[in-house]
Parts: sequence; structure tokens; C-alpha cells
Amino acid sequence: MLFSGISMYFTGHTDKVGALQLKQHVQKNGGKVNYAFSVSHTTHIVCTNLCASKLKSFSSTRPLKKKIHVVHPDWIIESLKTQMLQPESKYEIIVTRDTTSILDFM
Repeated sequence: MLFSGISMYFTGHTDKVGALQLKQHVQKNGGKVNYAFSVSHTTHIVCTNLCASKLKSFSSTRPLKKKIHVVHPDWIIESLKTQMLQPESKYEIIVTRDTTSILDFM
């Protein structure tokens, strides 16, 4: 299944498609949805933007070796359209408070 092994946490707005609909698509295609952020289970944070303070709180609680992708909801939509996981790097969220890349925190 497309999202097998992926566990997503949604935060904030999801833009074109509602969060409920995206969550249903993720689950229907083998992914899991976390209703609270979990360092040990979350593989992807899905949002349209993320403030620096929220990003810092997520990144400060994660194990150093675990990569958590922060992606725009379009990553899900495009993955569904093509039936192939798209590269997260194309859908990476940039911190909204300044121009610092999310990679500076990860």
C-alpha cells in the first residue's frame, strides 16, 4: 500500500483539501494518522506552514537519529495521483518566522 510504514501528524491548515479527507486517504492507502505528535511514531508532519517555535518544540523532543519529514499536504495529493511516494524534499515546509530552512532544525 502507498503509505505503508508512514505515520502522519497533521497540524494547522491543509490548504486545498480538508484534513479529514486527507486523513481518510492516508488510512485507506495503508498509512497511520497520529492525533497527537509522537516522537516515537510520527514519520511526517503535514501542514501548510510551521512557525519557528512549533518547529523547535517538535525537533527538540525527537531522537537525534530519527528523521521526521515536514511536508505540505500536496505531498499526499501528488503521491496519490501518481500512486508513487513523491520526494519529500519537493514538498518541504520552510519556517514562517524567518527564511531559515527546516533542515537547520533537523
